[in-house]
Amino acid sequence: MSAHAGLTGNRLLFFLFCFILCSTLIGCLETTRVRRRAPRDVMNEKRWFVHDNPNHPQAKNFLKELDDYDFQRTTRTHTARAYKEYLDYHFDGKYVRRARYWWEQLMYQEALESKKTGALEEFLKRFPEGWFESPSDVDIQKSEYEVLRGKDEVVSYRAFIKKYEKARSEWTEAATQRLERLLLDAAKASSDVLELERFVFDNPYSPYLDEAKDALRAARFGEAMRSEKEADWKAFIRRFEGSKEAALMQQHMEARALAGAERSGRVSALEQFLVRYPGSVHKGRILSSINKMAQEKNQQVHRWVRVKNAEVEVYRKPRCKSCRPYLRSHGTLINEDPDFSFDVGLQVELIRNGKKCCRTRHWLRGLRPGESRPFSFPIRGKSPKRGSPAPRYEIEVISGSAYRNPQEERIMEIEGLGGKSKGPQSDRFAPVRVPDLN
Repeated sequence: MSAHAGLTGNRLLFFLFCFILCSTLIGCLETTRVRRRAPRDVMNEKRWFVHDNPNHPQAKNFLKELDDYDFQRTTRTHTARAYKEYLDYHFDGKYVRRARYWWEQLMYQEALESKKTGALEEFLKRFPEGWFESPSDVDIQKSEYEVLRGKDEVVSYRAFIKKYEKARSEWTEAATQRLERLLLDAAKASSDVLELERFVFDNPYSPYLDEAKDALRAARFGEAMRSEKEADWKAFIRRFEGSKEAALMQQHMEARALAGAERSGRVSALEQFLVRYPGSVHKGRILSSINKMAQEKNQQVHRWVRVKNAEVEVYRKPRCKSCRPYLRSHGTLINEDPDFSFDVGLQVELIRNGKKCCRTRHWLRGLRPGESRPFSFPIRGKSPKRGSPAPRYEIEVISGSAYRNPQEERIMEIEGLGGKSKGPQSDRFAPVRVPDLN
């Protein structure tokens, strides 16, 4: 009895061990099957990339690929729902016209085949300007379009579209698209800005709209580069802000502004350039040039500050008989430099019996750019006798210190830098109260 019980227990243990082993193997196989990687959906990855990065440069290329892929998949399905989904996602795609045509055609067929009352009326309300008022004309349009395609002329396509203006079909849309292609090619070949502007304005839903805008931007860029007006450069940058051509135009403006500032030889022009373009690569060179110019002004002050109409006279105070006469020098000091102000030192020496004597120095401060300032100061030495002539003299600029004072300089209009001068005053309307009639 005990031997039989022991044998039964061993069998139970053996069956339990086999059950556990089989379960483990099946679980491993199931895990392996679950963990097997699914095939990669490249187009879906591109779709999510466009969704998450709509402004990325690569998104535009992905969107074109998705446009072709989705339309091919839609034509294979060929249902009204598929065409509607394509139109919702690619509302400005390349195949919009054909997709809209087939969507409305299939919806029209569904309305005709429907047994619901008012299905056709509901379709007409949804599409008040249907593509197929008389479906029997579609075959005629197809045959005429094939003839037009052989000629491939703008005039023929326009006549065909006008003829079937109220009976639109897939062929009228194909003719419209081909007409747009021919018009755009002609405008691009002529590089006529006005023609490109008209195409963009007249065909806002064309599949070639982006191409037309690119051609228009390139034509406008060439026109602005040939222009010598700063207003045209700024207008191009404002209209096409953020484009590659706008960045090139900004560089062109900077180069022209720098050339104009350097041609003028004016420090104020160079400083205006640095204010307008603080991050310019030429900043270090310009600052060193300004410092060098200031040093040259200090060393050669006599070249920029001139003495005009200088005289030495015997002066007696009016109505003062007891006052002794004395020598006085007077004249005009002119700053011919347009950018720097100067503190100037004058020196006067008398010449008596062939020798210089009675050296006198006088300082004038804050001589502004372009300023003419009169001066008058007494000269050391013995007072001359009554009625004696003034002695000979020698007057010169002996020293000077140049410095910048932008508030007192004359602003120079330079191309590419604009100007700080005030423009013409506009008319102002100031109403005056009319007195009462009483």
